[in-house]
Amino acid sequence: MIRLHFSRRARRSVLGGGLLFVAAAHLGCAGATSETTPVVAPGPVVRAPDASDPPLTSDEEAIRDRLARHVRVLATEIGERHTNRVWELASAAAYVALEFEELGYGVERMGEEVDGVALQTLAVTVPGGARGDQQLVIGARYDSPRGSAGRGEAAATAALLELARTLRGARPSRAIRLVAFPLGAAEVDPSRRSGAHFVRDAVRVRSQFVESSAIPSEPSREEDAAPTEDLPPDVVGFLELGRLDRFERDSAMRSVVRWGASPGAADLAGLLVEGLEGAPLVAEEARWAEYDGESAHFEQKNVPSVWLDGGAKPTSDAPSGRWDVDTLARIVHRLRFGLAAFTGESATNGGMLTPDLPAVR
Repeated sequence: MIRLHFSRRARRSVLGGGLLFVAAAHLGCAGATSETTPVVAPGPVVRAPDASDPPLTSDEEAIRDRLARHVRVLATEIGERHTNRVWELASAAAYVALEFEELGYGVERMGEEVDGVALQTLAVTVPGGARGDQQLVIGARYDSPRGSAGRGEAAATAALLELARTLRGARPSRAIRLVAFPLGAAEVDPSRRSGAHFVRDAVRVRSQFVESSAIPSEPSREEDAAPTEDLPPDVVGFLELGRLDRFERDSAMRSVVRWGASPGAADLAGLLVEGLEGAPLVAEEARWAEYDGESAHFEQKNVPSVWLDGGAKPTSDAPSGRWDVDTLARIVHRLRFGLAAFTGESATNGGMLTPDLPAVR
């Protein structure tokens, strides 16, 4: 496993400082081919709220501002990021890792190599309580399709980071693992995507544990039995955040959030959708196979899986395709409560789901 360590004092301006070069050097990009033609990434052109939309709450406004900052860095300052743009992909990984670390999380960096490029799947965990041996995984891709600044993926990654912020100090009964995948948006064989690698690695780790913890028929010492706290948590659900930058409007001018659920995911989907529903949002079920994401790898291992995606399928990142940051802010805020219901989170601080925390930029 490849492990990287970036200083928290690294400059926040990814293209303005030396972080772009340093991150790529740490990742080890020897042998990779990087295009030199610069990508003209669109600015964060934001869709104006519809006149019929209720105003955002103060919490949603704060979420909106942080989401906009993350998308600006990933889709505009960094831009196109995939295995043919290794410096940019490495810079995106560094940005996501630093954001997790500044929220107080310990970041697990899982290395893999594709076409000579070292990639980093980044994960942080909110520990569980009574059912801490069960784990809900929430994932998003931070790479981009080739020829695109990947604004939809940037929005999903921004939502993942903002969920991580709101989960600080949480007391869920089930553990929550937030995972940023480096390979999946670009065209690549599904078996080589980061989600497939993540699932294979989880299965391997669990198989090794089961094998090593087999208790002899007549153990001679008490320590022959493996400690139960070493058991990797069973994944009881997977939520994938898809392209979340643009949303269709229905006849009532509500923003449409598309979702799909695998067989066996009714409980997870029901709680999440119930939390999302309500003006000016509407959750619209789609066929499971309509979205080609990392959730398919979890579903193949019989993990109840749900994906969320914008109601519109953009053909480009052109400024004419204005991204709806207000809608995404509402989605993140509402998802937070749906997650609390599924993970059995205990209320803290006088009924609040999470304690009052210092503002984060």
